[in-house]
Amino acid sequence: MKSNEWIPISSGLLPDEKEDVQVTYIGYNDGNHYCNEFAYIVNGIWYWTNDDDEVMVKITAWKHNCEPYMGE
Repeated sequence: MKSNEWIPISSGLLPDEKEDVQVTYIGYNDGNHYCNEFAYIVNGIWYWTNDDDEVMVKITAWKHNCEPYMGE
């Protein structure tokens, strides 16, 4: 099982290529920190999972997606 802790980009540790991960980023208009999006990285460039557009904001951290609840 993979850790679900935030990993700062400054650590130099990045997810595997094309691995969908949750990201913390700094909002473009307001400078606030958000963690409500998912992205993946290819050749050092981040892309949003929902539309495959290049990320144009600063990503500050990432974490592996959680495992879905499968019931009891």
